[in-house]
Amino acid sequence: MSLRARIIISLIVSSFLAILIVTVPLFLGLEKVSDEGTRRELNQFEARVHSEIEGRMQLALTAAQTVASVSDAQRALAEQDRETLDKLFASDFRKLASEAGIAQFQFHTPEATSVFRVHKPEKYGDDLSGFRHSVVAANKTREPVSGLERGRAGIGIRGISPVSHDGAHVGTVEIGLKFNTDLIESLTEGGDSLLEVYLLPDGDISSFSAN
Repeated sequence: MSLRARIIISLIVSSFLAILIVTVPLFLGLEKVSDEGTRRELNQFEARVHSEIEGRMQLALTAAQTVASVSDAQRALAEQDRETLDKLFASDFRKLASEAGIAQFQFHTPEATSVFRVHKPEKYGDDLSGFRHSVVAANKTREPVSGLERGRAGIGIRGISPVSHDGAHVGTVEIGLKFNTDLIESLTEGGDSLLEVYLLPDGDISSFSAN
């Protein structure tokens, strides 16, 4: 091979190596920046979702505590007076459901038996202790409880407050806000993020539609 050819090949190889030396770190750096940006966006989105759900949990709990402070409701629950509970709350439930997104509203005994469902008055007397763990916990500790939980009417954002009458614990009241596609769509509106919720079947819970 001539000297001229060797020089040309050396220049080509040197140029190729120089390009690799410059571009590979640049490519890796851009990929790292992209990954960090994506991770940051996901973290921000996750924080937004948690913040929104926690805000609704607090709203549900505040509403339940407000109901628990009504003296007529306290007496009615103590006496398991469904007629009075119906008069106090059922007439306004449709408005509450529309304006505040309330889907479930019910009263329970200290043993976690349903006394009165404002959202479905004809269904009562069923034992919830086997699957409504938040209701059991609120009755056991006599402390307010909030969170996501499944019930006979589906999954909801629950706020549960203990109820007392004449100094005695007489049960709990629960407010459940909707956790549905409208909420999920509102969380992703105006952005590129997508959110999917998977709900595993639970054979221990019989829905109202099955009864």
